[in-house]
Amino acid sequence: MKRLVWLMVASFAVAPAGCEGQDAERLTRVGWKVADKLQGLVPDKTPWGASWSPVPDGSLEARVRARFEADKYLAPLNIEVVATDHGVRLRGRVTDDVLKRRAVELAESTVGVEKVADEFTSGQ
Repeated sequence: MKRLVWLMVASFAVAPAGCEGQDAERLTRVGWKVADKLQGLVPDKTPWGASWSPVPDGSLEARVRARFEADKYLAPLNIEVVATDHGVRLRGRVTDDVLKRRAVELAESTVGVEKVADEFTSGQ
């Protein structure tokens, strides 16, 4: 069942290929929010009893970190992710505002993240 949920999320992320960048981001966020709502309907264990998670450590920090590591622009930045109440705090050095905005938007669209505190420093 969880596989079905993740396939649905992936289809939200892929479907907006012909949209403007801003539209694609909004649809992706909607997809992640739908997945978050559906998460409660999906059992935590597979039929054979094993736990299942797309991220081995299913914590909020791990989910955000995994998304940063999968992003070719953010992966080299070594962004520190610290979980807070219903959100995350992002720390690290970013080279420009575009990367900063990309990191914040990616964190905001991660399942379970309701708030993002941006504590980035600028510069090389």
